[in-house]
Amino acid sequence: MVGLDNGCWERDDVRIAMPPPDLGGLVEYIWEQACWANAHEWRIVPDVSPHLIATISHGRGGLNLRAVLVGPRSRVAVTNVNNRLVTVGIRLTPGTIPALVGASAHEFMDRAIPFEDVFASPVLGNLELAVDSPPALLASGMVQIVRRAAGASLPGPLPAALKRVCNVRDMTQVLNAPERTVRDRALREIGLPPKRALRILRLHRALTIARKRDLSWATVACTAGYADQAHLTRECRALLGDTPSQWLARGSADSFKTAAAARL
Repeated sequence: MVGLDNGCWERDDVRIAMPPPDLGGLVEYIWEQACWANAHEWRIVPDVSPHLIATISHGRGGLNLRAVLVGPRSRVAVTNVNNRLVTVGIRLTPGTIPALVGASAHEFMDRAIPFEDVFASPVLGNLELAVDSPPALLASGMVQIVRRAAGASLPGPLPAALKRVCNVRDMTQVLNAPERTVRDRALREIGLPPKRALRILRLHRALTIARKRDLSWATVACTAGYADQAHLTRECRALLGDTPSQWLARGSADSFKTAAAARL
């Protein structure tokens, strides 16, 4: 989730809006984020949710617009933000990809695919997605893409079950299905194996707790459901490529504090 990326650096400058009421089952939130002159790369946390993302950047010959469907991320992603001016994104609910494109979400895992390679022409027709479009207009266009592509389709019950359980065994009981069936469904609907998805959700809990409270890492680990602090550290290294302290330090480095924000 965008508020956890890069150690929560400048998270107060991320603007988040709730989705239109008719898309509440498909869209979690809409966000806008400016970039800063001395920013070079962002470390993006793994995420069970897919995104629609549009970025405007300086390039050869002028401004460039890149609009992509980003699938669920199984691991940390390092994104180059040199010359980027603004990012506008829609965080979709887990399980939304099959509803939007009629394909397995696993095909999109750890990938960012241009809109024109994902959506049919009628879905993209007559939308104001251009380099001179203000962020609000980009967001409105992407909302319209979700509305057109999904129609009346909604995610199945598995994504909701994912947020109610702590392990795969509990998941099989909630869904009343054998483990192999749960795994196949998770790969199709969410795009990740269920165990990996649960690990990512637990990591999000830990990072959210850490950014909001002045707690020890041992307390964060216990509250988020880890066996101990060492367990949390291992998971952070595996999924984020950082220790918890290294991740948090990314949001408080002196070079970041002195950055001049290009406001939206």
